[in-house]
Amino acid sequence: MVDVYGIISHNKSSIDKVLKATNGTLLPGLDAGGNFFGVMNDFVGHGTASAASIASRGVQQYDIYNNTKKYTLPGIAPGAKIIPVKALWFGDTVYGWLWASGFDNQNSTWKFSGKPRADIISNSWGVSNFPSLKASPGVDILSLIASVLSVPGSIDERYPGITIVSSAGNAGHGYGTIGLPNAAPFGIAVGATTNNVYVGYGSFKDQPRFGNTTIHANDVVDFSSRGPSIIGDPKPDLMNTGAYGFTPGNVLKKSTTSKLEPFSLFGGTSMAAPLVSGTAAILMESLQKKLEDYDPFKIKNILMSTATDLQNDPFTQGSGLANAYRAVSFVNGDNGIFLVHNNSTYQNIKKVLDIPIANLNSTSLGIPQFKIPEKTYGQTSWFAGRLDRGEKSSTTFTIENPTDHPISIKIIPQKIQPIENSQLNLTTKMRLSDSVMNKSGVYRPDYVRLSDIKSHDTLSSYYDNSTIPDDASLLVLNLNFPFGDFMNKTEKMYAGDIKIASLYVYDWSDRDKDKKIESDEAVYGKQGRHLGNGDRNANI
Repeated sequence: MVDVYGIISHNKSSIDKVLKATNGTLLPGLDAGGNFFGVMNDFVGHGTASAASIASRGVQQYDIYNNTKKYTLPGIAPGAKIIPVKALWFGDTVYGWLWASGFDNQNSTWKFSGKPRADIISNSWGVSNFPSLKASPGVDILSLIASVLSVPGSIDERYPGITIVSSAGNAGHGYGTIGLPNAAPFGIAVGATTNNVYVGYGSFKDQPRFGNTTIHANDVVDFSSRGPSIIGDPKPDLMNTGAYGFTPGNVLKKSTTSKLEPFSLFGGTSMAAPLVSGTAAILMESLQKKLEDYDPFKIKNILMSTATDLQNDPFTQGSGLANAYRAVSFVNGDNGIFLVHNNSTYQNIKKVLDIPIANLNSTSLGIPQFKIPEKTYGQTSWFAGRLDRGEKSSTTFTIENPTDHPISIKIIPQKIQPIENSQLNLTTKMRLSDSVMNKSGVYRPDYVRLSDIKSHDTLSSYYDNSTIPDDASLLVLNLNFPFGDFMNKTEKMYAGDIKIASLYVYDWSDRDKDKKIESDEAVYGKQGRHLGNGDRNANI
C-alpha cells in the first residue's frame, strides 16, 4: 500500500490534481515490527467478480437457480495468479500501473526494476464522459501512459512492455462512445457480447419479454461502446461475454442469518475485459511452453488474428470474439490457423501520439523517459493515418504460417452496402397482458412482425413472403422516438422498464397455428435500448 500522507514513512506523496498520488513510499502489507498492516476490501464486489472471471478455481458449488442443482463457477484461466492493485479509491491509477509494470519509485523518480511484476494489467473501469481530463479519449494523459507502457523500450531501454487490457465501456450503442483509457491505441479494448444465461434468474424470472429459451448468444450487446476514438483507429479490438454471467462474489453478509450464497450476476465490459485477460494468460502460457519470445504486440496480434468473426463492422466488434482455443491452436501449429499483421499502423499511430506526448511534462510525474520508440511493431488492424482530401495510404500485410506445412489462404474483398430499407410508423401499446403468464403486474412487449415493417415499392412485393433478403448478412433495427413519450413519473427507478425505450428481437414459431405471437413461442435474441434526454433511438 502507498503511504500517501506519510503517516508511517514521513514521506508525503505528490498529489496531482488529475492523477492523484504519482509517487510516495510503498509499504509492505504487514510490518515486521508489528506497527501496521494493510487491509484490502471490496464491499461492492466489482473487483472480486472481475478477478474471479479470470482465475476462479471453480471449487465452490452454488445453487444459482434455487432448484437444488449445484454449479461451479470457474474462471477462464483458473491456473492464473492475481496481483490485486487497489488504485481507484484515491485515483492513483498511474502509480498502480507503473508498479505492476516493474517500476519502483525512488526519490520521486520511477526506475525500472528489471522485470515487470505482472504479465497483464486488466482494467475493468473507464471514463466515458467527454471530454475528460481536458482531452479526447485516446490522447488524454491516461490513454497516453497506457499506450507508452504497452511498447517495449518506451520508458527504459530494458523495459519489455506489458499487455494492457481494458473494458471498452458501457456507453453504446453509438459510434465514437469509447472512453478512456480504453481508447489507448496500443492497448487491447474489449467490448461485450451476450450469452443470456441470466434469463429466468432473479429479477429476470417470469419476464415474457425474454421468451422461453436462452439459445441465442454471442451477439454484440447494445450498451457496448463503439469506436473510433478521436485518433481514428479501429476500436474496440476484441469482444467477450458481458451480458451477463455468474461469478463468485463478496463473501460478506448483511446479517448473520442471511442465506444468500456468495455469487453474483456480473456483466458489462467490466466482465468482458478480464475474460480476454484470462485468454491472454492462456496464450502466454502456451508460448512459454514452446519457449517462444513474445511482446504485447504479438499477444494482441495473435488474439485478434484468431478471434471469431461476429459479422459486425470493426468499430463495433474489432476483429471479433476472443477465442482461446484458436489462439493456442496457432501456437501449436494446428488447424491451419495463421497470424496477420501490417507494417504501417504503428507508425501512423505514432505520428498522432507524438504531438500530445511532446506536450506532456512526464518529468513532473517522475518519468524521465517517456516516448514511443521508432522501432516498428506489426499490428493486425490497419489504421491508414489521418489523410487530407486527395491523399492516399497503403500498407503491406504479412501472413505468418506457424508450421512448415503449406496452408491455403483466400483473400476476398468485401463491400458492405444496404440492400433494403423499410420504415413503419406506429404507436406502442403499453401494459399489454401476457396470455401465458396471466399474472397481475406482468406485461408483454408490443410485438411487431418484420413482415409488417417491410416496404412495398412494387406490386410483386406484396406476394413476396420473405422478410429478410437471402443475401443479407446484417440486420439493423432502429426505434426512433421522442423520449418524453416514454417517461413515467410514477416510476422511481431511473432505468425502470417503463421508463426506457427498449427494442427486442425474437425468433417466433407459431406452434399452435393461431397466428398470434405468445411469449412461450418467442425465443429471445437480443435487446437494444437507450437512456437519456431529448429525441433518442434504441438500436439493434
